[in-house]
Amino acid sequence: MKQKVKELRVQIDGLAQLTKGLHEPVNYTWDEPLGDNTGRTNSFIQPHSEEIKDAVKSLFLAKAWLGKVLGSLGEESPYPKDGSRKTIADIEPTADQNKGFLHEPNEDEIPWLSKNHIEKVDWLRQEIQKIVKEWEREPISPMWADTYKNRSMGHLSEARFWLGFELERIKEQEN
Repeated sequence: MKQKVKELRVQIDGLAQLTKGLHEPVNYTWDEPLGDNTGRTNSFIQPHSEEIKDAVKSLFLAKAWLGKVLGSLGEESPYPKDGSRKTIADIEPTADQNKGFLHEPNEDEIPWLSKNHIEKVDWLRQEIQKIVKEWEREPISPMWADTYKNRSMGHLSEARFWLGFELERIKEQEN
């Protein structure tokens, strides 16, 4: 079970990294005339949004609660310097990082880098939902481990909500 939880932490870290990348301002254009006979096309600059920042925070909290699951399963803390840090060099790197996570699309999917902002947000919501469905029925004991797992699943659902709020924000920005 410890290995499965660690793999889930790495998967969530990858989703958090992709979501964090959505926070960078991007200029999007698409070939649809504005209707003003100037030949210009629609475009907008994606600003830094609070919704994306909150989704990232929720994903990292979901990962952190899974760290508590590992602790309740007897896993040693990856942060042995707790209480003795004095300099930046004393700060351990984050555990269970996803290094170089990029989505490998199926044949029917558009590669991540080719997706627009809306497609990325929608894809992230789907991926989070897959994790929640897979893990919500996974029994873990002792009781504290299951409680921590449920906290993690709550934060994953919350991240999905924030990404939905991002879609709503975009829709309202367009009106």
